[in-house]
Amino acid sequence: MSDEFQEEGTKEIILPDKFKANEVKELLRIIYIYRTKEGIPPDEINEENCHYLLCLAQEFQMAKITKIFEDCIVKIMKESFSAKKNPDIIAELVFAETYNLKKLKQASIELAQSLTLQELKKQKDYDKISSDNLQEIMEGMPNNLPKVFSIGLTFNPPMADKESNREPQDFTQPWKSSDVVLVVEGEKLHVHRAVLTLCSPVFETMFTSEFQEKEKKEIPLPHKKAKEVKELLQVIYPTIERKPPDEIKEDNCHYLLSLAHEYQMAAITQRCENFIVKTMKESFSTKKDPDIIAELVFAQTYNLKKLKQASIELAQSLTLPELKKQKGYDEISPQNLQEIMERMITRLQSQLSEAKRSLSYCDKRPHEIVGFTGPDENIASIQEPSRSSQR
Repeated sequence: MSDEFQEEGTKEIILPDKFKANEVKELLRIIYIYRTKEGIPPDEINEENCHYLLCLAQEFQMAKITKIFEDCIVKIMKESFSAKKNPDIIAELVFAETYNLKKLKQASIELAQSLTLQELKKQKDYDKISSDNLQEIMEGMPNNLPKVFSIGLTFNPPMADKESNREPQDFTQPWKSSDVVLVVEGEKLHVHRAVLTLCSPVFETMFTSEFQEKEKKEIPLPHKKAKEVKELLQVIYPTIERKPPDEIKEDNCHYLLSLAHEYQMAAITQRCENFIVKTMKESFSTKKDPDIIAELVFAQTYNLKKLKQASIELAQSLTLPELKKQKGYDEISPQNLQEIMERMITRLQSQLSEAKRSLSYCDKRPHEIVGFTGPDENIASIQEPSRSSQR
């Protein structure tokens, strides 16, 4: 012990009342087993002692022992879940948050994502989950909808053989136990609170917090277009048979991204952004002159890093006149415009250096170059190449 502690040289150390004698005894027994044997026998750590042993081990900064107890809790929880014994997953998650147990936290979130929303809310300590962990659980739940959707609704996975040619759901009539109506441009769209809650933190807050929409049967969505909201619903609903290439297209990707961004649907926002980047690059490579700067301005508006980077990379390969003719040029942020200009200058400097090397070679060996008329004429003919000549 350090000289700074009064316990230095003391034969008896009194632990505070928060420690229980039987728990400290159990920890000491485990420590001595761990030190004198190769590992701790499996039956020494169980459901009854693993939590308080971990608390004590962490209190006294016993990192290796803490890890052993954490691994044990994860193992017990997973075995209980696989045996359908309904372990307290969320209580374990809150325990992991309290003691910063990364492995237990991740395991708890993964199991929680396979629950239905109703099952999740019934879990012990649901109200104590941190907002970040709750969001991660909610974002992962839609991926499991086809397997676990059993919250009183009657969804059935569509049969591809029989229903692949059906018309897309238009939501204008009640269907499959729909329980709330979105009113858009006077048109009523029948949907399900559970689906919207799982896909959107905004709707989740609307339906579960003390907002007036919590109990309302009809929810108006002002300043939205019915056609666009329908398209978004057709993308997020797990029961609608639509092939992925048909969901997001050139004529809907921008407004779908705008809606998904507003309702914090991260996965759909990412899919739309990836589609826009892919389409823009394909169009550029086939010389169809996409609206690169308009896409950059769109990326600025919605903070889309991948689209922003792709737009800047393509924009720097334009000539200055081509750049200034682009739609939205006056709306480029100063920072992004500076980055484009710096990249253009770097490119032109590289081309100029290459041209100088070529001219130096011409000067030295003019007789080997067909049609050589002298350095002055060749220098005069060098201009900044346009985008089409670069490719």
